[in-house]
Amino acid sequence: MSIKPFATILFATATALALSACGSASTPSTPAASAEASSAAATDPSTAPMSGIIFAAADYGIALGEEERRRRHAIQSLLIRPGLDRADYRRRFGADCLEQLPQLRELFEHALAVENGELIELTDAGLARADTIGPWLASAAIVERMRDYRLG
Repeated sequence: MSIKPFATILFATATALALSACGSASTPSTPAASAEASSAAATDPSTAPMSGIIFAAADYGIALGEEERRRRHAIQSLLIRPGLDRADYRRRFGADCLEQLPQLRELFEHALAVENGELIELTDAGLARADTIGPWLASAAIVERMRDYRLG
């Protein structure tokens, strides 16, 4: 298998999208924080509290082309439960994810993912390696940009 270890890289936008996609939310740590968060969420849903952290927007990033949007969707869907919905992927992108990202099949070969009807789900072993699987599925161009990126 060609999965190689990468340094863990956190992108605020990817984390915010992944958390919002799985419906993750928690109560802020204080009543005042809860009131402020509720007020902010009422006027701007993007500021709703998630695990006590508020993600409003990222002020950095790049515009993604069609191929990179497909990869981002597959990565973000795989790394959360219930997994990557092949029917949803076909509706969004007009093709099957296994055709457009054939390396997903390697996850099955190594017992890192299973097919459950229309879902591709990471196994416990796959979830344990999520920090490696995400970057492994990224394109070479994005990996290079992530490596060369400097905040600030």
